[in-house]
Amino acid sequence: MSEALLENIVAKRVVLEKELGIDLYIDRNDIVQRASCSVTHHQGERGILVGRNPREIPYVASHLFGYSGGSHQQAATMALEHAWGAKVPKNARLLRAIGQAAEIIQSSVRWIYTAFGPGLAHPAFSGLQDSEYIRDHFLAFKGTSFRRGILGATFPMSVYAAIAGQWPQARFACPGGIGTIPDAAALARVSGLLSRFRTEWLEGVLLHTSVDEFLDIRTSDQLFNWIDSAGTHPKSDLAAMLSGALERGYLNLGDHSAPTLTYGAFHVSDQEEESIPELLSSHSSIPGLCINGSSVDVLSRASVRSCIESLGQSHQTWYQGQPTEVGPLARMLSLHAVRPEGNLIGHMVSWSGKNAFARILARIREIMVLENRIRFWLAQIDPDEPWNLPVEDRDGWGLGLTEAPRGALAHLVRIRDGKVADYQILPPTLLNVSSGSGDSPIESALSQLEIPNRNSLHEVGIIARSFDASVSCKVRLLKHPSGKVILTSDE
Repeated sequence: MSEALLENIVAKRVVLEKELGIDLYIDRNDIVQRASCSVTHHQGERGILVGRNPREIPYVASHLFGYSGGSHQQAATMALEHAWGAKVPKNARLLRAIGQAAEIIQSSVRWIYTAFGPGLAHPAFSGLQDSEYIRDHFLAFKGTSFRRGILGATFPMSVYAAIAGQWPQARFACPGGIGTIPDAAALARVSGLLSRFRTEWLEGVLLHTSVDEFLDIRTSDQLFNWIDSAGTHPKSDLAAMLSGALERGYLNLGDHSAPTLTYGAFHVSDQEEESIPELLSSHSSIPGLCINGSSVDVLSRASVRSCIESLGQSHQTWYQGQPTEVGPLARMLSLHAVRPEGNLIGHMVSWSGKNAFARILARIREIMVLENRIRFWLAQIDPDEPWNLPVEDRDGWGLGLTEAPRGALAHLVRIRDGKVADYQILPPTLLNVSSGSGDSPIESALSQLEIPNRNSLHEVGIIARSFDASVSCKVRLLKHPSGKVILTSDE
C-alpha cells in the first residue's frame, strides 16, 4: 500500500465486550480496505486444570465457560474418553445429544431477541417504513416482543434441567456415560416441554404457523413468498424480523469466501467410521468436515491436534492453510453436504453467499431442526439398557471435538502419571475472529464494506453479531497514521 494512500486512510477501532478489537482501515471513499481483528485469547484455564485428577476436568470446564458450559463439559468428557479408549452406551449418547441441542436452542433463541431484533431497531434505520413497528416490538428491553422472546429460551433450558440438572454446571457428561440418570417422569417432562415449546412459542410467537410448514421451505423464492404472506399480519415475529433484515440490506453485508468447518455436534451413532459425518449422527471418531463450495474434506484428527498445539506459538488458527467459519451456518451447510436436495441454507448460500442474512437464517432454521431431532432421540431411549460403562484411567492424550452454540469446539488433554499434564482449548470465537493473517472470516466479511456514515457504524455491529462474536460494539474512530481519536461511539 502506497504512502499516499496511507495518508488518506482512517482506522476505526471496534472493541466488542472488551475481548474483541477490530481495526478498520478505510480509504478516502469510506471503503474498508483492510480489517484486522485481535481477540484476547489466553489459556488461563491451564493453571486451573493442570495437575488435577482428569475426572474432575469436565465439571471444572463447565464452570469456567458458563455461557456454553454444557458443550465444554461434553468436549472435556470426550477428550478423556478418547485418551482412555472408552465406550459410551447408546442411552448416554442420546441424552448428551438432547442436552447439547437444548443448550444450542436456548442460545439461539436469546440471540434472536437480544442481538438480531434490537439491531433492526437501530436509529440509523429510523427513516424506513417499518421502523416504528420494528422499534415498538424488538427494541431491547422495551419492545413488546422482547420479553416473550426471552421467555422462549426457558423451555429448552427446562429440557436440559429435566435430564441433567441445573444448567450449565450440572454434573452430567462423565467418562463412559452420564452422571444423572433420568426416570420415566423426567423423560415424560421433556416430552411435555417440547410440545409446549413448539405450540406456545415456536408456532405461537416466532412463526405464527406450523414448524412443518416452515421446514418445507426449500428455496429462497419460497422463503420470500412466506415472508410476504406472513407479513400481511403483525403476529409472526420471524416474518417481521426477516422482512426488516431484507429491507435493511442484510443480504449485502458480511459475505466472505472462507470455507466452513464443523466437527459434528451430536454423536449418537455407534459406528466407528462413517464416510461423511452428518451433523445429526456423526461419531466422535470422525474429526470434522471442511466445506468449500461443493468440495467436502474430512479432516484428520492429527490436523486438528496440530492446529490446537500451534496456539502456543502463534495465532494462526486455520485448517489446511485456510481460515474457516464455524457456527450455525457451518452446521446447516454440513446438512447440505450430505442432503443437497431441498436444503434451504445451501440454496441461500449458493444464491447470495455467506452473508449476514444467511447466517441469521441458519441460526433460526437450526432451532426447528434440533427441536425435531430431540423428539427423535427421545423416542430411541430404552430405560432397560445401560446408561454407563466402566472406564479405565491411563496416561496418554485425548482430543474432544464437538459443537458449542457458537461453533466448533476442541479440547486437547495430556495425562501423565494419572494427572493432567497439559490442557488446551480451541474455542469457536477464535476460529471466526482471528487467523493472525488478516483474512479470518470476520475480517474477510468486513473487507470492502462501505461506511455510509462515520458517525454510525451499525453495519460493523450487524456483521459482528451475525457471527455471534459479541452482542455490543464499542467503536473508536482514529485518524491514521497519527492515531488521534476523533470519535467514540457505541453500536
